[in-house]
Amino acid sequence: MDDTVKESMFEPFYTDKYGKDRGFGLTVVYGLVHAHKSFIEVFKEPLGGTCVDVYLSARQDTPSAAKVPPVFEGA
Repeated sequence: MDDTVKESMFEPFYTDKYGKDRGFGLTVVYGLVHAHKSFIEVFKEPLGGTCVDVYLSARQDTPSAAKVPPVFEGA
């Protein structure tokens, strides 16, 4: 992956496959990760590979007890 691809990979309809399908794949991933107050880190490996790390935020609040509706028997 060169720097041009790295800079554009999260843009809608971006593709590095000339003349092939264009889609929202990484744009959707970026939107979901960002909406969950998390982030994505992309960097190139020395031997030519690419590493994509997705960091998801941990839940900070405690969930409230589930509210179970009362059960009425015999109406």
